[in-house]
Amino acid sequence: VPCPQTSCNKSILFKKIDSHISESHKGTLEKGSSPYSRKPNLTQDNMNKENNDWVIKQVKNEKGDIFYLQFLKRSGFFYYWITVKADPAKASSFEVTLEIDNPDSGMKMMYKGPAHPI
Repeated sequence: VPCPQTSCNKSILFKKIDSHISESHKGTLEKGSSPYSRKPNLTQDNMNKENNDWVIKQVKNEKGDIFYLQFLKRSGFFYYWITVKADPAKASSFEVTLEIDNPDSGMKMMYKGPAHPI
């Protein structure tokens, strides 16, 4: 499976996701519990970059399922999604909501649907 850290570009064994992140990406994983709200650090420096990878966020729900909140910028476009450490059938049983808003402009985008499997 692909590493959840978007800048890594490595394929790893599913059962080794946690050890790979802890060994290869020290300091790039933040942990939280659900429900979770995150505000990525959108500094002027980050906004001026064509490409950027933010720290991945690992969220664990009350049943122990692990989700990865991923946020990146490629060629000036922002992407945000949630993957779950599960197979496609189980991933489709989770409903996630992603909201991005700009209070200055009043613009808001929302995605509501299944999580993506790793």
